[in-house]
Amino acid sequence: MALRMNRLVVLALAGFLLSACDNNTPDAAEQYALGSAYDDGGTQQIDYEKARYWYEKSSAQGNLDAMRALGFMYEKGKGMEVNYTKAIKIYTEAAEKGDYHSHINLWWMYSQGLGVEKNSTVAAQWSQKAKELEAAGKAD
Repeated sequence: MALRMNRLVVLALAGFLLSACDNNTPDAAEQYALGSAYDDGGTQQIDYEKARYWYEKSSAQGNLDAMRALGFMYEKGKGMEVNYTKAIKIYTEAAEKGDYHSHINLWWMYSQGLGVEKNSTVAAQWSQKAKELEAAGKAD
């Protein structure tokens, strides 16, 4: 059974790769899924360089999940040096496009002073925007 499951994972990833690499129809969701598989070990082996590559491709197409995941990689230093400045830039772009979780991440970074001067006013603004999205049913 384990051999069968591993084979299915490989086949699924091969499909993602073919679809994600197709220059005629790049699919941001599949590129994000492929990045996520490398990020969390769904491919049987974590590879942050490949995860970042696929997140960047998907982010360039406006995929908010990929943008948030890429920001998180920079914030936590997953496979690279911690870079709060890049994380904040990416989170801000995703938040401005309506990503609830990026609002929360920005609240945290401003409330803790991660990469920015600690600022409770700006943190509260991000928190309020997150609450508004949640009240509107846009917190996924």
